[in-house]
Amino acid sequence: MKKQIITLAFFIFASLSTFAQNIHLKTDQVPAKTKMGFAQKYPQASDAIWAKDESGLYTAQFWDADNNVYINAYIEEDGTWSKTVMELTSASFTEAIRQYLKSNYAEVPVSSVLATQENNGKFTYKIVLETETKLITLFMDKQANILKQNEEIINIGVSDK
Repeated sequence: MKKQIITLAFFIFASLSTFAQNIHLKTDQVPAKTKMGFAQKYPQASDAIWAKDESGLYTAQFWDADNNVYINAYIEEDGTWSKTVMELTSASFTEAIRQYLKSNYAEVPVSSVLATQENNGKFTYKIVLETETKLITLFMDKQANILKQNEEIINIGVSDK
């Protein structure tokens, strides 16, 4: 349960960096074509939280109970689906990614996974690995090609107070 709460908190935090810059909307403020395109793409969605970003994309954030994942769906005003960002688990990895992580990070646990699916078919993973002293963030495609990699030292200070 603690892992699920941490994962949810990470997803919300990761989403907030983009979502916080958005203008939050009531459902009746979202254009009908946008809502219709969203409903066609995600008929199982309910209780979406809507926002509009600076580029004009509408974002619907919701819990997909059918697939047990949180989703941010990005829809254009005309109803065209642009991309989806979702929280996943390491069970969703391709065999290539599993092998890469086994070969390069066998002893490092996966802390969180976000996946982005774009309307051009591109699918990328943001994988966060966590040790006692650092966070490793890997951006990979399905074939385990590294698109970007970041490492951040975790400073855990112990106070005498």
